[in-house]
Amino acid sequence: MPHFRGTSCIEPLNHDLAVHRACRSGGVWPLKREISGGEQVPGSIAGKVVAVSDCGNLITDIAVSSLDAVPRDERVTIRCDEHETCGIYGLDHGQPPFTLLAVEGAGGALELVIVDDSAQIMLGVREGAPVEVVWD
Repeated sequence: MPHFRGTSCIEPLNHDLAVHRACRSGGVWPLKREISGGEQVPGSIAGKVVAVSDCGNLITDIAVSSLDAVPRDERVTIRCDEHETCGIYGLDHGQPPFTLLAVEGAGGALELVIVDDSAQIMLGVREGAPVEVVWD
């Protein structure tokens, strides 16, 4: 029977588990973790759809201010329910109609929109749907 010594392989898992438990109990999920040398490692922010605007945009509980350390280009993926898009755009994005985008909403929250249409109707997403922002 194998015999294991030390906890070096387990310690990072214990740390991540402790952070996960803190987040689920109302704590704040870390935006990024740094390793020696200041290199940024991948991160994520979890939230949910909390409202639907009059035009059908999906408004999340993820504050734009919490996205300061998050890249805005193709290195970031936003997932909602079974849908996903890359990049975070401003309101003046200039993207073509019927494109799914994550935008910095005027109200200060991350919003999921379909250009010139209703994201709620087109995607079938309702309030409470999970939203995840993930980046490299």
